[in-house]
Amino acid sequence: MIVVSIIGILASIAIPNMRNAQLKAKRVEIVGALGSIKTMEQAYDAAHDQFVDAAVQPRADSALDKTAVSWTGSASTGFSRIGWSPDGNVRGNYQVFGATDTDFSAEAHIDADGDGVLCIVAASNFVHGEITAAMADVY
Repeated sequence: MIVVSIIGILASIAIPNMRNAQLKAKRVEIVGALGSIKTMEQAYDAAHDQFVDAAVQPRADSALDKTAVSWTGSASTGFSRIGWSPDGNVRGNYQVFGATDTDFSAEAHIDADGDGVLCIVAASNFVHGEITAAMADVY
């Protein structure tokens, strides 16, 4: 009986911690991808002396959930222009806006657990991807 209660206590501690670790791993996707977008924007700027806007891809915030979807960026998007596309399916969405000759803003949004609360990661020419909203202390 004691062994069973000890196992129950350990399980009640381990299961939530494992779930949190899984969600953090899913959210890492957007930080890495945003860093890659930043690098591609900087390379494009080095070649063409300008940054490029890219509309929200592959789906709007209202359609985000915990499932991964295929990338739908067409050849006419800003992402194609800078030469960026993700490897495989994505859970979040990505956009670049406010592009000028000297700076740009990029954001990635994800709802890794499907609770309707988005984690937002932002980057620019001068700022590497960092969590800016949606309970940053949890993420």
